Amino acid sequence: MKILLVTFDVPNCDQGTGPCFSYLMVNALSSAGHEVSVLAPRKEIANEPVTDKERERWIEDMHKMDISVDSLALPPLPLEPPCLRPFRNMQIRLKIFRKDYWWARIKEFLFPDVESLFPEAELCPKLARKIEEHQPDGVIIWADYGIALGLASILKLPRMIILGDPPSISIASRHLPPFVSFRHLLTRECWRWLWRARHMQRITTKKLCSEKSIFNTVHSYSVFLDFKGMNNIRFLRALVPDIGGENWQDIRDKAVPNKKLKIIHLGNISATASRSGINFLAKKVLPELDIILPGKYELHICGKGALEPEISSLLDRSHIFLRGFVEDLKKLLFETDVFFVPTPIPLGGRYRIPYAWSTGCSVVAHSANKFGLEVMRNGENSLLGSSGPELAHLIARLSSDQDLKRTIQRGGRETFEKYFAPQECARELINITEKEFLGFSDF
Repeated sequence: MKILLVTFDVPNCDQGTGPCFSYLMVNALSSAGHEVSVLAPRKEIANEPVTDKERERWIEDMHKMDISVDSLALPPLPLEPPCLRPFRNMQIRLKIFRKDYWWARIKEFLFPDVESLFPEAELCPKLARKIEEHQPDGVIIWADYGIALGLASILKLPRMIILGDPPSISIASRHLPPFVSFRHLLTRECWRWLWRARHMQRITTKKLCSEKSIFNTVHSYSVFLDFKGMNNIRFLRALVPDIGGENWQDIRDKAVPNKKLKIIHLGNISATASRSGINFLAKKVLPELDIILPGKYELHICGKGALEPEISSLLDRSHIFLRGFVEDLKKLLFETDVFFVPTPIPLGGRYRIPYAWSTGCSVVAHSANKFGLEVMRNGENSLLGSSGPELAHLIARLSSDQDLKRTIQRGGRETFEKYFAPQECARELINITEKEFLGFSDF
């Protein structure tokens, strides 16, 4: 069966959960005997710049798996929908004196359409023509909501749509400072994005509620979208690599103990989750941690991107290391004493935590992360806290209580094997795909 994956960029294991899920998904489908190809509309993201050399390496990795990659350079898009764009020239300014101009603006504000809220939907006709050139038996769409909405209304081919974060307050927070405080909720910018999120939810539900095959990789988001009226949504567990392997315990037992407690924060530091988490870490956790563990710990912040100057200055200490992108993730995780996830907002699938569980890391996380990963259990596979001082004391407790540390390590690995075993998740994905496109499955 010929399967075409339409995704954000070339699948890879360097950029985080989404691209890694794409990589493992096409690898699983190809290994099952299907002819898989990838259509990757190039879309540069401001905080995740990609070099041509990196993209060429990813394409080469795809070719090694006999997966063809076709890229499509899309024109740049405005960050705001038409009804929120400022007056840019004299011609537009003159139009404000016409009655029909104001009626159109009022109508657009009260009843916006897909193109108004999702500018990327304008690119879908060009994308649809490119898809038809491939003549696939089925299309998997794992891209922006605007792309999914636009293609769903144009494509006649069998398709599976995998949605990401739904339009909500968490999406609005991506366009604000690294956290949403009461002061920011009073700003005009926040209310503009909240207005947009409200209408994005309404239109998404209306346009996609009749789709046969629509999925989300975050259980809480699936429940949220179902509550909003998208009753056809189904949960699909994302594929996560087993970094630790079956001999994870032997590797961890043989690891050289660290002289100081080694705490790791992992993730693109320019992305929303890490920005909010590092901000919370610097202002709420570190002051308390310095009091209860003075000179007894090291904090390693790993991941691409750049920090804001204000946060950088707070982290300018001898025991805090900004390591950038780390090539050998396996080695890093097995050297870790505490895998720390301080993100204080309910956002995304938190699939970086199963990465740590696979290697038997002791996970300490803000309780907000349980929203995105419902299998987290406080005291069993992780330690959860809701405030900076509480999280600092949980870290200190792990450093002194070896029995608790081993319990969390074993609980994390058991959770990984039960819910994220690569072979089981891959088999589920393959069977769902074959059922949707061919009408048969043994799952």
